[in-house]
Amino acid sequence: ERTNYNPPIPHIDGPFRPGDDYLYDYGRCDNPSFRYGAAHYLEQALREMIISDIAEPMEDCRNIYVNRISIDFIGGPDGRAGVFYRTDVSDKCIEWAYMNDYLYAEKRIILNILPGELGIQGNQTSEITIEGYETDNFITHKTTVVYSERFEAYINDIGEIEDLLAQ
Repeated sequence: ERTNYNPPIPHIDGPFRPGDDYLYDYGRCDNPSFRYGAAHYLEQALREMIISDIAEPMEDCRNIYVNRISIDFIGGPDGRAGVFYRTDVSDKCIEWAYMNDYLYAEKRIILNILPGELGIQGNQTSEITIEGYETDNFITHKTTVVYSERFEAYINDIGEIEDLLAQ
């Protein structure tokens, strides 16, 4: 039995499992009316992997973010290699194994490539947004990343959090 076993093409292991097949923007491959698609789940997984690593402030302190830098990138003929990109605009389904591959490609760009290119080492990723991006010639994702410097400030020095919209 072992000699006849053909293992699947290796992909990067990750949070997506068989059946996690999504359309690149909205919907599941087997149910286009499904509310969320690949962009939503890739964004959610990236946030869990990256933003959840943000250090909790010391007791009686709050994180303060300054010097925010917002960067957009896409896959495609002039975009980033490795991120989702297809020239067949009718093939919008991303199977689970490729979801993992694209997730780690985006993570590599966000944590390693962009900070080095832009000279923003030491800054922290504080926001990530992924949305579908389509032209007549290709489909891909547009990713927006916000890098910020994080400082801790004592609550007594800056005051309590106040909901300005509640006023």
